Amino acid sequence: MSAWSTLLLFVFAAGAGWYLAQEQAHFSPNKETVLNEKRSVRDLISVDASGVSPPVEKPVLESPQASVEPSQDILSLLESHRLDDALVLLRGDYSRYANKFDVLRRLGETMMDQNRMMEAIDLLYEMRNYVNFEDEQNLLATIHDLVEEVENRLAVKPVQPEILVQYYQDLVVRHPDFIPYYLKLATWQRLAGDFDGAEQSLIFTRNDPRYAAQAEQVLSQIERARQEQDNPSLKVPLTRVGKHFAVDVQINEERFARLMLDTGASLSVVKSDVLEGLRGLEPTGSLLMNTANGSVQGQKLRLSQLVMGDLTLVNLEVGALPLDSLKFDGLLGMDVLGRYEFFIDQETDELQLRPRASE
Repeated sequence: MSAWSTLLLFVFAAGAGWYLAQEQAHFSPNKETVLNEKRSVRDLISVDASGVSPPVEKPVLESPQASVEPSQDILSLLESHRLDDALVLLRGDYSRYANKFDVLRRLGETMMDQNRMMEAIDLLYEMRNYVNFEDEQNLLATIHDLVEEVENRLAVKPVQPEILVQYYQDLVVRHPDFIPYYLKLATWQRLAGDFDGAEQSLIFTRNDPRYAAQAEQVLSQIERARQEQDNPSLKVPLTRVGKHFAVDVQINEERFARLMLDTGASLSVVKSDVLEGLRGLEPTGSLLMNTANGSVQGQKLRLSQLVMGDLTLVNLEVGALPLDSLKFDGLLGMDVLGRYEFFIDQETDELQLRPRASE
């Protein structure tokens, strides 16, 4: 190839390169423009697995966190019904509120009112990481008060023990070294019929002398519940009157009376004026009873029937006495209670009666 041919070829290549560079600059945006275009396209066509386009991100100034002014406090936000903003404020500075127990209690109660119970308890347990040793016990006392309040709200009638079981199972996970949670868990497991699970929950309580007596009480309740399942007892509703328990009875199918349970009385008695004019009474003898006010003269009567709860007694002999100072209509004594193995369930306010083996 001649020198002239080589020179012409070089000039042609240089001109073609310059032309292509200009075309590329005309049709290709810069790097920032490309990224912006890709971002806008992604926002338009990006679809998640459910087939729904994701929400467009809001500007930072419109976020919940930005709506909370530094000068605001949690109580004022709660007064304005801005719970989520109050939570944002708390989580922005845990240490600021770690020892303000009145604020934490109010915050927890507000969350409870909005059915965010476990979230409230989790939040307060998280605060343990921000309090000193002296304040930790006060924080735990606040938590435990809240736990009891949640239990009271969950234990509405008709009670669903399974819900309370799950509740205390969650609490055991959150605070595994707090023995009262295990006692509560075992109690609700018993009421749910999970006797084996209840006994298992008490394993952690037996070696702690502070709770040994309570653990033994729950264990005895579990055993009674097992027996009740195998041999159902008769149940009689009770009414608390001061420190006493009373039972409502029907006498001879026509008159109602309220008798106080008295394990110190060998004979059940009814006030004379309560039995006055009642049909179906059979006199069986005279009666002299010593009371705090002296001796009282009366008589023995046989009732044709006395009904209380699941229990019906026939041909029951009782005493009829003028007990004016007694605020009840009479006493239910050991002549009735002694026929059975009986137990007063103070949680349900019931008298449970099971026939003795010899009966």
